[in-house]
Amino acid sequence: MTGSAGPGVAVAESGGAQVRASAVVAATAGLAGARTTPVDVRNHVGVDWIVYLTDVGLITRLDMLIDWSEKEAPDVAVAADWAQVQVENIVLATGLSDLVDYAPRFAITVARTLGVSAPARGRWMRLRLWIGVGTATTSMASVNAYRRAV
Repeated sequence: MTGSAGPGVAVAESGGAQVRASAVVAATAGLAGARTTPVDVRNHVGVDWIVYLTDVGLITRLDMLIDWSEKEAPDVAVAADWAQVQVENIVLATGLSDLVDYAPRFAITVARTLGVSAPARGRWMRLRLWIGVGTATTSMASVNAYRRAV
């Protein structure tokens, strides 16, 4: 990935089994709309997202969502082109489960490295980040995506 002035982050592709894609995520108002551009996950079993926090400022929580799309060319700005990776939330009282978005939350106190993984879904996947609690005053993270081969 390469840095971007906007909320999208360009992704560099290669023919290898693992693709490293990195970018700087600039601090915006709550990181609204901070997302990587799509990573092509055809013929892969999953994606590992590594987030390097470089300047946490006053941030105390970082939230993430992993999106996927099976469209040929999804529009990064059109929510209907994307679905979220979901997990089961089992209700202990009934044993039934609800599907909920997989939304990892990380407590932040110092600059650190975070990671989340997801099975490949659809053709494209992307990671969205936002500051759950606090504010950032500078560019605060870079993101790498590693595709896992079949």
